Amino acid sequence: MAPQSASDSNDLLSPRTALVGLGVAGAFMAAWLVRLGMEPGTALLFLLAALVGFLGLSRLVVEGGLVFIRPPLTPQSATVAVLGNSAMGATQLAAMGLSMAWVADPINAFMPAAANAAKVGRSGRASGRQTVAAMGLAVGVALAVTVPFTLWLCYERGAYTMGSWLFKGAPRIPYEYVVDAIRSKPGVEWSKLAWGAAGGAEMAVLTALYYRLSWWPLHPLGLVAGVVFKVRWSFLPIFVGWLCKVAVLRFGGRAAYEHGKPFFLGAMAGWFAGAAVSVLVDWLFFFGHGHAIYWH
Repeated sequence: MAPQSASDSNDLLSPRTALVGLGVAGAFMAAWLVRLGMEPGTALLFLLAALVGFLGLSRLVVEGGLVFIRPPLTPQSATVAVLGNSAMGATQLAAMGLSMAWVADPINAFMPAAANAAKVGRSGRASGRQTVAAMGLAVGVALAVTVPFTLWLCYERGAYTMGSWLFKGAPRIPYEYVVDAIRSKPGVEWSKLAWGAAGGAEMAVLTALYYRLSWWPLHPLGLVAGVVFKVRWSFLPIFVGWLCKVAVLRFGGRAAYEHGKPFFLGAMAGWFAGAAVSVLVDWLFFFGHGHAIYWH
């Protein structure tokens, strides 16, 4: 057996393992969707749209530094635009809506977290296999702790009192989507497909300009991220952070940039420290009637 190369040891998975895992996982997911009510062709198209969404979301998080982000287009919308509601029927639309729990919310996307974990592992000089083992341990502990605790908390205090989104708004969305989709019954949405083709062409041009012209100032990810409502919410702090970075580099150079890193890291740590103090105050003085820090 040939010795393992250094580059292969730094990968999270070997190419063979990644390919076999993709095939097995894809077959399992397709079989699950077919059993749920989708036609095989619809299931494959849906999984392809989901994979494109996960890859795009990972790039937005890793390359763009965005954490408050979601895909600009869900696999449900992409699949329906290509096939049309009227051709899919109520059973397939119901299967599409019930799939929102694992594919339509970025909270459930593991790929961006895995990419960031790989970066952290390399910074800590851990091998790819060690990073995978650490991620597996973290996932196992999280599932073993959070699932029973969440169930206990919901039964103990009532799920309806646990937040306005995760236990009130989000559970209604799949069923409202199914009802609206069955009632609307449009055919193939050619206008959306045309806009998608135009956006793809624009993305290709911006990508070519960004990578071939050193002076080109616009990053192509902005075309995708700019339409996401969560980015519009967080645009101001992103812009202020960028402006601070440009000002420090312009007037102080690389040395001032390196010296300024602890200040901005401390500002982020201070925000989390303030949130922790708020949670402690709510627990001590407003137990059961606290104040939401984040609207989820």
